[in-house]
Amino acid sequence: MQKLHYLFLCTSLLLAVSSCKDKASSFDFDTSSWKKDLYGCNGQRAAMVEKIKKIKPELIGLNEQDIISIFGKPNKEQLSSRGSKTFYYYIDGGQDYCDTKRIAQLLSIDFGALNNVRIITFQRF
Repeated sequence: MQKLHYLFLCTSLLLAVSSCKDKASSFDFDTSSWKKDLYGCNGQRAAMVEKIKKIKPELIGLNEQDIISIFGKPNKEQLSSRGSKTFYYYIDGGQDYCDTKRIAQLLSIDFGALNNVRIITFQRF
C-alpha cells in the first residue's frame, strides 16, 4: 500500500513539474531582441509594437515575474497606493537616452494589488 502512495506522489509531482512552462516561450515574441535594445535607441523595440498590440489580451492577467521573463527588468517602476505598481519600458528613449530629437515612447504595464497585469498602454512624453 505504501508503494502505491509513493507511486501516486511521484506521478503527481512529475505531472505538476511538466505542466509548468515559461510564459515567455508561449508567445511569438522576440524577447532577446527586446532586452538587447535597452532604451529603444536601435529601433528594435519600435518594430515590435504591433506584435505587442496583438498579444496584449494574452498579457492581461499575467504576474510580475511573467512580464519580467518576457520584457526583462523595467526601465522605470512606479509604486502606487494600495499595492498597485506600474512598469515602464522605453520603446524609444527620445532625447533623454538616445541621440535623437524624437519624443520618448513608453510601454506602460499596470499591475493590480494582486500583482496581475490590469492595463497595458502606449504613451508619449
